[in-house]
Amino acid sequence: NHSALSKKCIGHFRRLALTSMVSCCGEGIWGSASPSSVEIIRPGSTSPTPCCSGCGENANIIRVLEGENGFGWGPLAMASYPAIAMVLPKADEQTLKSSLAKALQAVPTAAGRFCQNGRGLQLNGAGVPFRVVSSNEKRAPERLEEVQLLDFADFPNPATVYKGKAPVMTVKLTKFQDGSGVLCMCRSHMLFDGTSAWTFVAYWSALARGQEPKPPIWDKDQAIALVPDEEETQQIALQLNGRRLK
Repeated sequence: NHSALSKKCIGHFRRLALTSMVSCCGEGIWGSASPSSVEIIRPGSTSPTPCCSGCGENANIIRVLEGENGFGWGPLAMASYPAIAMVLPKADEQTLKSSLAKALQAVPTAAGRFCQNGRGLQLNGAGVPFRVVSSNEKRAPERLEEVQLLDFADFPNPATVYKGKAPVMTVKLTKFQDGSGVLCMCRSHMLFDGTSAWTFVAYWSALARGQEPKPPIWDKDQAIALVPDEEETQQIALQLNGRRLK
């Protein structure tokens, strides 16, 4: 039951000096798990490709705005690689992987790589590393503390993400002996802010439950087109409030 994807969660972890302590393919700091496996999940498919594939030269490039660009570069607390962790009563690895592939099909930015020193995002389908680790512990913790993210998350160095040498998003599943698990998704703050990250998680969660949710809008032009212009805004205010805005 993957409804747990939207429950028992903890929010963002702003990692600062810890950047150099944990790498993209690391096992965490406290090492209570056995060796892991990594599979690259690409839009619409799964493929056992080596971690951290490079950018394709012919991929479409989305321009990263100046304000967004600043979120991918430390040492600001908000400018790293925030994580979201979820406790799952049952960790179905294959369902999580297949539903993630579907989610990436709908939101291809999460499977891309930054380029041009963080000024662009290539929609090259390079994919998201999905690491699976088997814990020696009997069951997943009922409650997670922020410090535990160092074990449950894969944190690339923000500088390597910014330069396109590491993925914009990573996923790590820690499986426990009773079948429960901890699923942790990390992403560059340049890719998703908090609201966007939870929107993606909710969409992925619905896919994992076998639903067919409406995909999030990831294209900036489409999103901007949904925002009413000034006159339309005034008409909406007049209709709802009986007067125009000042």
